[in-house]
Amino acid sequence: MLEQNPGLRTVCLCLDHDEAGIEASGRLAELLHEHGYDNVGMLQSEHKDWNEDLKARRGLPAQEAEEHPQLIAASEVCGRIGVYMEECVIPERVGRELTNALCGYEMNLRRDYPEGAMTCIELASALALYAYGRGLRQLSEPHSSEELLEQLRSCIHPHQNRSSLNSRTAVLAEQAHAVLKLASKPGIRSEAEKRQLTEGWLELALSCAKISVKYEADVLKQQQKQEQAALQQEMG
Repeated sequence: MLEQNPGLRTVCLCLDHDEAGIEASGRLAELLHEHGYDNVGMLQSEHKDWNEDLKARRGLPAQEAEEHPQLIAASEVCGRIGVYMEECVIPERVGRELTNALCGYEMNLRRDYPEGAMTCIELASALALYAYGRGLRQLSEPHSSEELLEQLRSCIHPHQNRSSLNSRTAVLAEQAHAVLKLASKPGIRSEAEKRQLTEGWLELALSCAKISVKYEADVLKQQQKQEQAALQQEMG
């Protein structure tokens, strides 16, 4: 339709308000941006889909919307990251503490202790996000802690966060090594180098946060399945 009507430049995605619809909206938005459509929005129904909204308006039983588990988890994870930023970050030891947190994450994964691994990875995210905020101040673009956390949360897109946690370890280690190497480089940084480092901190904070969000969302989905199974069993 868009190819046949090149004058149409604004797109509003109106898919189902459930896990599949939310992920599909994210994928379609990316695809449209790649094809030059900059004005792409998303409109969600109040219930699971637009037909259900119509039923509700007429007083008929309507299926409720299903929020994506990762979007639910993202708010909780970013909240904890904010607490770590306020209570655990020692400015002059960010690099050292980040390395320790990532080592703790890998060690706990190997020991099959995911809760401990998630604590470590959230701390790592907090350290990287703090460094990102410090970089923004050096670029004369200061952000409050609340703004940093909202930016982090808004960058977590479920359709981009589907790979298994074990498959991310090597990539995360390489990413952290590259950022820490750039941060420890001697000499005065140019404006471009400052911005490159600052963006690297944000990407590292995001990579760490996405790991915890994926884990927590998977746990939530498993709990929901168990509750549904128990309810079905009670109903006979």
